[in-house]
Amino acid sequence: MEESIELTKITLEKWKIGVSIGSAVVSAVVLLYIAIRGYQKGFKVWLQQKKEERKIAVTESRIEAFKAVWSLIEYYPVKKQFKEKSFIKKEKISGASDKYFLIPKKAKEFINRVSEIFYEQGHGIFLDASIRDALFDIRDEAVELLRKYGEVEESIEFNDAECRKKMNDAREILIKKLREEVTKC
Repeated sequence: MEESIELTKITLEKWKIGVSIGSAVVSAVVLLYIAIRGYQKGFKVWLQQKKEERKIAVTESRIEAFKAVWSLIEYYPVKKQFKEKSFIKKEKISGASDKYFLIPKKAKEFINRVSEIFYEQGHGIFLDASIRDALFDIRDEAVELLRKYGEVEESIEFNDAECRKKMNDAREILIKKLREEVTKC
């Protein structure tokens, strides 16, 4: 009978050891599962943060591109707002039609700035096609005026109403599209 009690004690001890080991294994598996799920969730959150950071960076780059293009508008001003950078000047003459003058030096500066902003600074990649088209319409008309009136340093009087109309229309489209795109950001 003592042998049977001892066998029962040994069996109970083995069973306790087995339960302890089983419990430890289950705990380890549960902890491993929790760790893996935590890692997956953390990685997912990190990816979302990176995506948001990229989105913010692109938006900031687009805004910088819009600012750069906006700075070009002063090269071709509206009717009464003529500034120092303007490549077309308008003189009002009482009793006669207005006279327009092309300033080749400023026109070349404008053409170079368009290329610099669009290509060299890389802002062109962030611009909508309609903005790009309007900007290059103005640039192309400036190039055409330079070709038409020569490469002189002084201002040249010109009366190309169609050219002025194209540039005015392109400028209005450019301003409208820039404002639309900025409000989207």
